[in-house]
Amino acid sequence: MDRQPAEAPGLLARTVRESPSADARLHALWTLEGLGKVSIGRSRPGGMRLGFPSGHTAAAAAFYPMACYFFEDVVRRWVKYALYALAAVLIVLVALSRMVLRVHWPLDVVGGAVLGVTIALLLLAIARRRSVRLRRAG
Repeated sequence: MDRQPAEAPGLLARTVRESPSADARLHALWTLEGLGKVSIGRSRPGGMRLGFPSGHTAAAAAFYPMACYFFEDVVRRWVKYALYALAAVLIVLVALSRMVLRVHWPLDVVGGAVLGVTIALLLLAIARRRSVRLRRAG
């Protein structure tokens, strides 16, 4: 059931109640990214620092779907789908920019996208579980 846009003021309250800690999200992303870079040991194009997975792509793939989630219940259904499509386009653009700038190999950005999407899916599952518990309790 879609809520009307007039209920948007409740968005902040929902965000505070349901969202996993932003600090936890960032620490999970940075930790897994760092472990990937050290364990794989693949250098970037031009022999710079370690490059697998791409941190920028991982961050984009973790952030944009989570941002869309918080608008799911306060926008119309077609807007929700448009937001998720926009998130996918932005993730692809970030990934492409890393390759165009020649700071990552294609597999680096694929690895970053997989890492980011995995973290986003885990956090979305946690947020939905909290939401169900809060609805049952209140």
